[in-house]
Amino acid sequence: MLLPLGMFSPMIFKKVNTIFKALLLGFLTSLAIELTEILEVLLNISRWGIAFDIDDIILNTLGAAIGYLVYKIFATLLQKFK
Repeated sequence: MLLPLGMFSPMIFKKVNTIFKALLLGFLTSLAIELTEILEVLLNISRWGIAFDIDDIILNTLGAAIGYLVYKIFATLLQKFK
């Protein structure tokens, strides 16, 4: 889900210039989503199944990292052919 975040965050935020920062951004975004899901269940806003899933955090963080790597590959190719 967060692959586009990893791809576009280096273009939007100049401080996201390393894989570690992309991982951190992906992790924090995914954690915020999961905490919002817990809040929904606690406040009885939503009656959907499980409120918190660590797999979602891991996979969304990995998606952000993959997106960042895709960005770096395309940025390198553009510099090479420029």
